[in-house]
Amino acid sequence: MRMVFNNPSTKLIYSQIKKMKKTALVLGHSFTRRLAEWAEKEDVQASPRFNLHVFGVGGRRIRCTLTKDTDIIRRLTPDIVFLQVGSNDTKSVAEELSDFATYIRMLGVQHVIVGSLFPRPRPRQMTQGEYHKKRRKINHILKMTSNQGIFTFWNHAFMKNKFISHDEVHLNSAGNRKFYFSIQTAIHRCL
Repeated sequence: MRMVFNNPSTKLIYSQIKKMKKTALVLGHSFTRRLAEWAEKEDVQASPRFNLHVFGVGGRRIRCTLTKDTDIIRRLTPDIVFLQVGSNDTKSVAEELSDFATYIRMLGVQHVIVGSLFPRPRPRQMTQGEYHKKRRKINHILKMTSNQGIFTFWNHAFMKNKFISHDEVHLNSAGNRKFYFSIQTAIHRCL
């Protein structure tokens, strides 16, 4: 369908429709950066209900994301922010994520979604067993804390070892596809 913009009132109507479309930002670390690369390579279609922006920097921890990457929230003024951070951190992850979500809400964001931490066969600075216990505990605390209304906890239920890449840390192509649609589903539920 071709739109005609000769009529000034048509331009106004189109402008109002465009503004009605929500904006969502996925913010995080290397999982998020790799998701953006995967989406660009695969040329995935965005949702017709919202504009999606993905921004991630490898190795980011929660505090670093808070201090260095929140300017993108101010520039985009998204309606929804999906946070996928925490698996690079070692202490106070649930509390820091809750504080980060509170800060994002103070910036005027309507909804903050915190994604569950992914399993890692090869975690940093701890054994696989220690990381597994930490991840389960943090995800449980986040799920319980989300009942306070600051953020929504989103469990990426698809996560299985077959979606982890050969580096034993990140997601493979099939994992990124699942991750992308998991995020889309979470955002749709907030609309």
